[in-house]
Amino acid sequence: METNARFIVDGEGLTTDRDFIIVTEQFYNEHDADVIELIINEIDASLNYVNDHPDELIDLLVDELQINEEAVEVTVNRRVYGIEPVNEQIIEEQQEIADLFFELDIIPEKITITDVIKGD
Repeated sequence: METNARFIVDGEGLTTDRDFIIVTEQFYNEHDADVIELIINEIDASLNYVNDHPDELIDLLVDELQINEEAVEVTVNRRVYGIEPVNEQIIEEQQEIADLFFELDIIPEKITITDVIKGD
């Protein structure tokens, strides 16, 4: 599908474009650490695979999303896929986003990211 879209600006310096693996508290409590570790290891292996085989990922995304191949290629080649634990920098980034979303009335109430992470 061709959209005739024009590139206006990229997100460089504006966003870190992070994804998160989230499970419910119930799932976490019902599975031992070995199961959680297995899931994380398999996701990590998949992400490492796409880093090593970007052409396969591009083909998959073009087929699934029906987006111009050149646009998908640019997107895939700009990114390194991987897993890292949540740290203070990530928490600060997410808090800044949450604060901005509250200020813009995207979310109805102010949230504290550390409370969300802890499940409070």
